[in-house]
Parts: sequence; C-alpha cells; structure tokens
Amino acid sequence: MDPQSVQVVQAWATVALVLLTGVTLVFLIRYTRETIKLRETAEKQVEQASMPVLMLVVDVTKSRYLLITNVGTGPAFNTYTSPLTIGETSLTFSHQCTIGAGAEYVAIAAGPDGPLLIGLLQARLALTPHEAYTTRTTYRSVAGKWYRSTQSFEISTETHELIISLDKHEEIPDPTGKAPGA
Repeated sequence: MDPQSVQVVQAWATVALVLLTGVTLVFLIRYTRETIKLRETAEKQVEQASMPVLMLVVDVTKSRYLLITNVGTGPAFNTYTSPLTIGETSLTFSHQCTIGAGAEYVAIAAGPDGPLLIGLLQARLALTPHEAYTTRTTYRSVAGKWYRSTQSFEISTETHELIISLDKHEEIPDPTGKAPGA
C-alpha cells in the first residue's frame, strides 16, 4: 500500500472513531438521565412506603375517647397536636413521642369515664352547627421530612354525631428550624 492510501485510510478511521465516540457519548447521556429518573422514582416510592399519616378519630368501640391513629405506612416521630378551642373551652391533646404504623393512642379523655369529652364536644359544636373547628397535628417521618394533618370538627345536622374530617395532609418545612441532617 502506498503512503497516500495509508493516510486516507487513517483519516477515515479517525472520522469513524470520532463518530462512534459521539454516538457513545449520546447514549451515555441518555443512560445517565434515565438512571437519575429511576433513582428519583425509587426515592419517592421509599418515601411513600414509609410515610406516616396521623388522624384524630372517635373510639368506635365506646365513643368515649378521641384517638390519634397512624393510618400511614411508616412511624411518626415528635408528634404535636394543636389545642382545639370551642368557645371558652380549650381541649389539649396528649402527645406520644413515636406512633408506629397502624398504632393509635388516646389523645384526650376529659373525664374519669370519658363520655364527658365527646358529650362536651357535641354540646359545644351544637351551639354553632354551621361552624367547623380545626386542629393540626405535626409530625416527622423516618426520612426526616415533616408533615401536617389538618382536621375539622363539626356536628352532623341530621344525625347530631361528631364528624371529624381530614382536610389536608401536607409536607411542611422543619418547624424546629434545624437544617436537614442536623
């Protein structure tokens, strides 16, 4: 082979190498983007698989107590429920440091037998049947994210039963003001 033919073959080989390198780079960029999407999806799935959701409910066995129930799939830490004020009455909720998934505990019992609480709520709410009162429960997940469940209390005008509705469940900024991971 003459030297000029060798140079032509080398030039074409260089062009082919540059093209193949460019195609490889395009595939690597696409692969990297897909990998990032997969990681983000996996993180969201893990977060949702361990997300607590706290709700106030009436103890259906006795209708005496208000319970805080974790209906989510992960434990809740550092729970706090704001007081419920109806007229001159302010009901303060007890707190538990950790509530496991599916667990519940008595949040309020206003009298030795308990019915006083539900009766008090019903009587107070019956005085203002068109008003709904709200309370908020704040808690942290195992992933370190903070959530707030906002619930309203009202009396059914038909059945005169206490209705507790979950109005909103949302992620919130850290109420302690600490930086993530601190």
